[in-house]
Amino acid sequence: MPKPILLTESDYPILNVAPCPVQVIRYAELPRLVDRLKPQVAIVDDPDQREYLELALADVPKVWALDDCGDVTSFRLDGLVNGHPVGPTLAYRIKGTTLLGPRYALLRTHFGEYRPAKPKSGPVGRIMVCLGGSSAAMGMVPELARDVRALLDVEVVVYGGTQDELPQFGPHTRTWDYAEAARLMRGTDLAICTASMGCLELLCMGVPTLTYTVSTDQEVVQRGLTHLAPVYTLETLLALVRDTPWRSRLSEQGMDTVDGLGAERVAEAILAP
Repeated sequence: MPKPILLTESDYPILNVAPCPVQVIRYAELPRLVDRLKPQVAIVDDPDQREYLELALADVPKVWALDDCGDVTSFRLDGLVNGHPVGPTLAYRIKGTTLLGPRYALLRTHFGEYRPAKPKSGPVGRIMVCLGGSSAAMGMVPELARDVRALLDVEVVVYGGTQDELPQFGPHTRTWDYAEAARLMRGTDLAICTASMGCLELLCMGVPTLTYTVSTDQEVVQRGLTHLAPVYTLETLLALVRDTPWRSRLSEQGMDTVDGLGAERVAEAILAP
């Protein structure tokens, strides 16, 4: 069977590093390649251009979508993957297979490689602040930096955000690299993160995590993760720093829920006859 095609505008497509042998195609390349490749399966990484894609993929037997927000309603789909906690009505809006929830979180292989063998315990020596991939979280930087600097003698790592300088945090390490982030998470004791894919990465790595939101989509995700990753406030941050048993429970629950095998499960479902 020909390789599934993965339609994406991302330079770092998730399934290209999961055990699913895909051929990556940009949207603009689709019309000239689809007839030649004759794919049996198409995977849409970002199904925003629904009408264009539905027409171009009309002769492809199986079409899957990887969707962060759970808002695909009109696109013809045979399968949908959403690793975030989503509303229960989503499964009834898609005519096909739905793989929903953290069990199907499409984490990059780096997080499985660096995943610790057991949950975290002990004092807080390093805290990670995750700003996500959009500029919206940059508006939270002053508040986040103020609260993190209230914790004395703690190493600070910032993951993601824009290229802006972040002097508000004082001395800190910063990374955009997934493998480097996974390595740093392994030695991180506590995190503050947008309610996004980064939060699932942290839970997989056993990092006790507080979440904040910068969009309505993230508010939905945050509500679904509250039992695993409490909502960020300064009071909750300070309480979590002081409460080692609480951090240990969150670490264990996160690792149990997001086990790092979501990409394998998704690949198996997509490649099934």
